[in-house]
Amino acid sequence: MEIFGCTLNNGTIDEITSDGVLLNIVDNSNYVSYSDLCSASGGTGSGTSYLYLATTESAYNNFFLGAEVEIVSGSGIGQKGVCTAYNGTTKKFDIGENWTVAADTTSVYHIGEVGHLKSYFTDYRRIDITMPDNTTTALLPPTIALPYNSTPPITDTYTFTTGDGVYAVVLTSIPTWSATVAYKHITAPYVYYAGSIYKNLQDSLNNIPSSSATYWEVVSDTTLLPTKYRYTGYIAVYCGIMSCYLSAMYVAETKNECLGCNSEQFMRDTYIQRAFKLKLVVDSIPILASVPDWDKVRDTINYAKNICCCGNN
Repeated sequence: MEIFGCTLNNGTIDEITSDGVLLNIVDNSNYVSYSDLCSASGGTGSGTSYLYLATTESAYNNFFLGAEVEIVSGSGIGQKGVCTAYNGTTKKFDIGENWTVAADTTSVYHIGEVGHLKSYFTDYRRIDITMPDNTTTALLPPTIALPYNSTPPITDTYTFTTGDGVYAVVLTSIPTWSATVAYKHITAPYVYYAGSIYKNLQDSLNNIPSSSATYWEVVSDTTLLPTKYRYTGYIAVYCGIMSCYLSAMYVAETKNECLGCNSEQFMRDTYIQRAFKLKLVVDSIPILASVPDWDKVRDTINYAKNICCCGNN
């Protein structure tokens, strides 16, 4: 028995669950944003190419202005472009590129922040798990390749042996630098290039991070990354506590049958007090996790473990 809670950022970590042996981590990394089939055939032209988004997309004019689109399947697959205008009524998405193949109703598009299309997330994805004893492990290998053709959501599993407690799961997902992307400093982009992570310092186009110190600087501490690249989810596992609680409730019920309606004797019995305290713990963990107050969840689980382990009330 367990409860899980997540800090959801840009829809990245969708779910963290546990069956008492495995942590199951499901995520849609931040290359996933708006995605659907085109609603009509688009057009090509020198700097005047366009496509028609799904009829369910935003009704606001220029909602996608400055966003990047990529055709990931169907007609025009692999073509990319940046939005120069968007009509919320017709769903016409203009791009400042010269596409050679028009998108049509077979075309599936992905739209996201510039430099964050799925095709850029090819090399760096890492998951770190902090255990209840404050030790940290990384899913092996430390850097998990995220192939361009992978289909989200992606599921990872981790076998843990440290038992009940609060687990912090950190997913770091960073796009690989591209020479064709016009990075905008105002969006605070970070990229992965040649084994290092770089932070953007000013607007950049085709400035190689490793040799362009005025445009990029190396980041060695991943805890400094903004939340769009680094996501944290928490899970409270209390399988052992649940077994202890059920055992205590069985003993308490036996005492109830023996003591009958003598409330004073009933409430003074240490076994019954133990059962009630564990009942409060089991009921409070989901509430505390939903707040979320993970420090309190951690303290509550440790308190229960002390009762179960040592018989302390």
